[in-house]
Amino acid sequence: MRALPMSTPTNARCPSDTAPLIGLSQNQLQVALGKPDFISESDQSWTYFFRSPVPRHQFGGGHPELSFAFGTTKRVVNVTCHYSR
Repeated sequence: MRALPMSTPTNARCPSDTAPLIGLSQNQLQVALGKPDFISESDQSWTYFFRSPVPRHQFGGGHPELSFAFGTTKRVVNVTCHYSR
């Protein structure tokens, strides 16, 4: 989805069960999802935006944002998902 042509409509949703993602390593995430769209400076969590690319200066919302928190071993300890505004 993240590699779709610009402004391609999508129907992405937050996952109903994030339990299978707990324990994944940062490397596994990068192999599967690529570079994170955002890395929090405060807690080093990674966030991925699940939408097709949007044109520069265009705003939009309603797409899932999946965030991963890591423990000291750089493995996922918590996953949250919400819809952007």
